[in-house]
Amino acid sequence: MSQNRGRVTKMVRLDLSPHQATVFVQAIGQIQRADGCTRDQAWETCLKLVGRLMMGAETKDGALPIVVRVAEAFAARDVEDLPEASDDDLRLCHFRDPK
Repeated sequence: MSQNRGRVTKMVRLDLSPHQATVFVQAIGQIQRADGCTRDQAWETCLKLVGRLMMGAETKDGALPIVVRVAEAFAARDVEDLPEASDDDLRLCHFRDPK
């Protein structure tokens, strides 16, 4: 956990439904193609988008279709109810095993 402007921030584990997993992966590809960025950069962008949506952010009129689709798949929910991510969860999510 870390302090962020007087608030405690924690990393949580979100177990995706098959629909959410599909939307997330498709969004990564669309972001990568649209921005011309790397897949890792698109993954980070999509992860931030999902986090903001789950914390209650709403899309604006005229939002890109992929943003609307992600918003529909990842509606706001009480993040406090999600389990805290373990070190292994974070390691699996953020690092590749050396080959």
